Amino acid sequence: MARVEAGRGGRAAEGRGAAAEAPAGPTRRGRRAPSAAPVGRAKAPGREAGAREAAKSRAETPVAPREPGRWRAIVASGRLAALLAAMVLGGALGYALNAGAFSVRRVEVAGGVATSPQQVAAAGRVLGHNVFTVDPQQIAERIVALPTVREAEVWTELPDRLVVRLVERRAALIWQAGESRALVDEEGFVIAVNPGEDGGHGLPTLQVRDAAPPRVGERVDAAVVRTALAVARPPAGSPALPLTGLEYAPRAGLVLTGDGGWQIIFGGEERLREKLAVSDRLLRGERDWRVLDVTDPDRPVYK
Repeated sequence: MARVEAGRGGRAAEGRGAAAEAPAGPTRRGRRAPSAAPVGRAKAPGREAGAREAAKSRAETPVAPREPGRWRAIVASGRLAALLAAMVLGGALGYALNAGAFSVRRVEVAGGVATSPQQVAAAGRVLGHNVFTVDPQQIAERIVALPTVREAEVWTELPDRLVVRLVERRAALIWQAGESRALVDEEGFVIAVNPGEDGGHGLPTLQVRDAAPPRVGERVDAAVVRTALAVARPPAGSPALPLTGLEYAPRAGLVLTGDGGWQIIFGGEERLREKLAVSDRLLRGERDWRVLDVTDPDRPVYK
C-alpha cells in the first residue's frame, strides 16, 4: 500500500482516490496554481502602440480623390456662361423696350392719294409706341378700316419709323340717293359723300329710289353696282346701249333710260349678256314701244 505523507506545509489532494507523492527533501510552502479558466484583461495602449495603430489604419484605409469645388463644376459645365449671357440679353432687351430712342416718331406712307399720312397715323394709333412691341398685322387691319384704303402693308424700321404701303379704293360709280351723292368703288364701298365739283368727274351716275343715303365707310349692294357698271361700260363683245341715265329701285331692279324717253327694265345681273343683246336688237329696229321689260330675255315684254 502506497503511503502518501504530507510534509509540514503539504496538503493532501482529495476527491479522486489518487494520491500525489510529495517530493523528498526540505518542504516548501506551496504556491497556488493558476486558474484554468481564461481571464480577460484590457490595457490602454501606450504612446508607441497608439502611433503604430494609427499608422496601420492610415495605411489600410484608401484615400478618396478630392472632388472639384462647386464653382469649378459650374464653370466646367457651361452653366455660368449661359447665366451671364442670359443676364446680358435680359438687360439689353429691357433697355430696348424702355429706351425712348426706339419709340415710333415717324409714319411714312407710300401709295396714298386720297389718304393722308395724318389719317394713317391716327388710324394706326402707333405714335409713341416702342417699335419692338408694334404688331404690324394689327396696325394694317386698323388702316384697312379707312374708307379709302383697300390694302395696307405695314412694317417697322429702326430706330423710330413705321412704313405703310397703301392700295387705295378707286371710285367707280356715283350712287345718288336724293340730294346725297356718294362715291363707291366696284365692291360697293362708300369712299366719300358729297365730294367737290371735281369729285366723281366722268363716272356714271346711278339714281337710287326708295333707299336711304349711305354714309362713308358703309357698303351698298355690290351686285347692283356691278350690273350698273356692266351696262354703262359693257364687257368686250357686248353692245353699248345709247343710255342717258340709270335708275335703281329695290322692287324693279335696274332701269335704263335713253333718248326719246324710252325705258328698259333690266332687273338684276343674271343673264347679263343676253339682256344686253335683246335690248340692242330691239332698239335697232322700228321702235313702237316706250317701255321694254327684258328681265326674262327669252320673253321680252313691250309696254
